[in-house]
Amino acid sequence: MKDVDKAVSFFQNGLNCSQSMVATYGPRFGLETEIGIKLASGLGGGLGRTGETCGAVTGSILVLGLAFDSGRAGDKESKDRVAAKVREFLDRFCETNGTARCRSLIQCDISTPEKSAEAKAKGVFDTICPKLIESAALILEKMIP
Repeated sequence: MKDVDKAVSFFQNGLNCSQSMVATYGPRFGLETEIGIKLASGLGGGLGRTGETCGAVTGSILVLGLAFDSGRAGDKESKDRVAAKVREFLDRFCETNGTARCRSLIQCDISTPEKSAEAKAKGVFDTICPKLIESAALILEKMIP
């Protein structure tokens, strides 16, 4: 199974968007899957279901940090490199999808359990979100080693 498909499958099997990205790509850089899932757990639904930045985007940003940061405090070059990669990712994602804001992408407010249930009833999580995860994964595939 290709990693792009794996990320979508993780989502379809119960992980949030951010967790799906980190669970798929984190192990490539030494991050244990379970730790990655825990790390990204609060980022789904646009940062804690607030509808802000898409979880597929925030998960991808975590992966970019794993891929391009040295992990050494004070390494300005490393921080600059990651910042440039994040901007590149965001530019590509927004060019493809129009925005990186969850509520705009899914055309729903999911900030309460009731509103989230409405979005689920509309099929948002079955139709739109998998496509966004696929989009983020395809971009990430071109950017990471």
